[in-house]
Amino acid sequence: MNFKKDFKILLFTFEFILFLSAFIICVFTGEKLLNLSQIGVYEIEKISPFQFLVSFFIATLFILIILKTTRGRKFFTLFFAIAIFVGSQVIFGAFSLPLLSVILALLIVLTRFFLPFVWTHDLVIILGIGGIAVSFGMGLSLNQALIILSILSFYDILAVYKTGHMVKLFQGLLEKGIIFSLIVPEEPKGFLKPLKEVKPRKGFLYLGGGDLAFPIILSIAALNYGINYAWAVVLGTLAGLLATHLIFVSQTKSRSMAALPPIALGAILGILVAMVCF
Repeated sequence: MNFKKDFKILLFTFEFILFLSAFIICVFTGEKLLNLSQIGVYEIEKISPFQFLVSFFIATLFILIILKTTRGRKFFTLFFAIAIFVGSQVIFGAFSLPLLSVILALLIVLTRFFLPFVWTHDLVIILGIGGIAVSFGMGLSLNQALIILSILSFYDILAVYKTGHMVKLFQGLLEKGIIFSLIVPEEPKGFLKPLKEVKPRKGFLYLGGGDLAFPIILSIAALNYGINYAWAVVLGTLAGLLATHLIFVSQTKSRSMAALPPIALGAILGILVAMVCF
């Protein structure tokens, strides 16, 4: 076995760096917002697992319907831009004045469309999806976040291997020029590639936005128990990411896989370890 070739060290290194960067940004953002909420500057909007899951499934169904009934790209481009703007503003808003956070979030959106490279796309996804995940995580308890992550992990298996609609959703959005995923190149120069030259399984790996967002939600919910619990989720998630990578590269035939279950399992194990140790 050629370990370097089969394991794809560089590919996993980039996956690791992107995930770790996202978690560092989001955990510090969540900690800042939690502190602001304690002095009455930031108001946490509570949400139940039922509300979250219903909203998630309705949004998924809505996008699938729009994909089948709409030929143009304008709606999806607007939807993507709004999502990135809202999420980025959460991140910037935790550390700056409201007006400045709006300006910075707008600049992030403009960067994605006027400098459409892999590295700018990944930056935008980390800030946009990460910010939205932080916002949801702030409104959930740890137990609620665990319930959501567990349910969505089983759903991911069904949606990828049974119904296949998650794969169709990804492919449909990709055709519209919208990528709600991290793009991980196999080589460093891949980060400098224009998005129009990037193709799945041709030197690039796509990690779905949910694979990043849902563990972040858990880590932010864990902040209520202390920062150590949040970092335990981070470490568990990174271990799950390694497991996901090993499963992916061991496939005899490259195909789409449900990445959330092993990542979520790692995150949940991280919480269990934290409960024993802290």
